[in-house]
Amino acid sequence: NSPTEIVVKGNSDANASAFRFLVDSAFDSRHSQEDIFRSLISPLIGDFFSGFNCSVFTYGQTGSGKTHTLIGKSEPLSQGTTDIDNPCNDDRGILPRAAELIFDTKRDFETQK
Repeated sequence: NSPTEIVVKGNSDANASAFRFLVDSAFDSRHSQEDIFRSLISPLIGDFFSGFNCSVFTYGQTGSGKTHTLIGKSEPLSQGTTDIDNPCNDDRGILPRAAELIFDTKRDFETQK
């Protein structure tokens, strides 16, 4: 993937400064949690099992959706429990999905031995 340039203008004034950023990926509200996971995180899990160190860094303005992307939307099921780790929850963030894939991959490796 080649970097994408994002241009942010300070205000509507034609003479306002514009800030340019090069990013590997950018997502908006049209993208699902699954889209983000498959595009960015799933390949890292494979790299992790190949012996590479991996990390994910989220950055953005307060209220821009970082926590939602990482954790997802959790709905209370009953007193003290949530469905955040329910595989049927389409709004699970990248962390529960990554944990699930890591343990599934580990189990697959152990089964192959």
